[in-house]
Amino acid sequence: MIKNKEKKKTLMEEFWDTLKILPQAFLFVLIINGVAIASFVVPTGSMEDTVMTGDFLFVNRFIYGPTTPQIIPIVNIELPYYKFPGFWEPEKNDVIVFVFPGNYSKKDPDQFQYYLKRCVAVAGDTLEVRNKEVYVNGKHFPLPEKGKHIYKDLNRM
Repeated sequence: MIKNKEKKKTLMEEFWDTLKILPQAFLFVLIINGVAIASFVVPTGSMEDTVMTGDFLFVNRFIYGPTTPQIIPIVNIELPYYKFPGFWEPEKNDVIVFVFPGNYSKKDPDQFQYYLKRCVAVAGDTLEVRNKEVYVNGKHFPLPEKGKHIYKDLNRM
């Protein structure tokens, strides 16, 4: 009869084994979060009554094209990234997540932050806001149910 004798690990050996796994787990989460499914907290109240500020969401990144990781989580250090082609293009009324590009008068944003917005126009469309009403290609674009229009005069910022 052969007995399988396993050497019992000391507490320090168990700790070291766990410590060696952490960078691999972090890299795995970073890749999955950057390429397949992104998780984030809604930063603004622009879609309140539909999605509230502070809600925690998961986003399918494959639909419009995944990217390699753009930041190092927690410390928000930006990384060079590559965007892969998507399966679909955004359509009107889609809710999309994007990186805030910064105010129009600034070259770079103050910080890396995701925004959640509803798509009202796509490439090639003409978008116009007149008297707090949205027009796409000259036609009135009604707000969706529970939709809000918050107007900010960008010239006064």
